[in-house]
Amino acid sequence: MDLYSFTMEEQYAVDYEVANYYTATHPDSFFKKQLMVHLPGPEARVTLLHRRLIERRPEGSSEVVLADDAAVLDALATRFGLYFPEGTSFPCEEEPDRSLGIEGLAIAMSRPWHQ
Repeated sequence: MDLYSFTMEEQYAVDYEVANYYTATHPDSFFKKQLMVHLPGPEARVTLLHRRLIERRPEGSSEVVLADDAAVLDALATRFGLYFPEGTSFPCEEEPDRSLGIEGLAIAMSRPWHQ
């Protein structure tokens, strides 16, 4: 059985709004519990998961653990173009909740480069 299937039927905003609202606001949503940012690009894929900044390029990958909230804000601004007021903090569970499948999502977002 396929996990996803797609048709050529037109999709409307209402087709996405309920699911998006649920995943963005429900207290058990991993989007409310952990910081996840991903930016795919032609030269690299950059992922920020919790405090792990991961960059994948065709020639290899690197990972840095950010020390504090200020470092997270700096990475969000310089690597993703996302700016927040000084002192902003985000949920950052030390160990991700594997029952939510967060590790699988992180692996999918930061898998090796493919052209």
